[in-house]
Amino acid sequence: MINKLYLDKKICEEIIQNFSLNNGLIVLGDFLERESHEKIEKKLAEIKRVKKIIPDKYSFDEIENNEIENTFSHKGFISFVEKILGSRVKLNSLTLRRFSHKDFTLIHDEEAILEDRYEFCYFVNGKGWKQVFGGMKHHLDEKG
Repeated sequence: MINKLYLDKKICEEIIQNFSLNNGLIVLGDFLERESHEKIEKKLAEIKRVKKIIPDKYSFDEIENNEIENTFSHKGFISFVEKILGSRVKLNSLTLRRFSHKDFTLIHDEEAILEDRYEFCYFVNGKGWKQVFGGMKHHLDEKG
């Protein structure tokens, strides 16, 4: 499942260090083994999506698929995350979302529970996606 490169002790130590230095943000290219990634990509292409829209809060497709959810709630994945964070992780919720052109999500102050909360994003951009298309993710505090 996880690319074996990231399971190497020395590489893992570098990830932990970078996570600490970058305010809890890391980007791991080719995070999953090719076979696992292709399996997820194939499932996503076949799955029925439900459009969720509240104009001042969000617009995205919600996806329900136990097979994909199990990949990211798997013991091996949770163990890896715990190693990076240096603490135990309790998986409270897992949501799968697909963002297309003009989709967005905003976190409002009354909904933000920032303590003891982590976000994991796994991007499956598809073959036709180009970086110039955008798809940025920003987290801002009250100072901007």
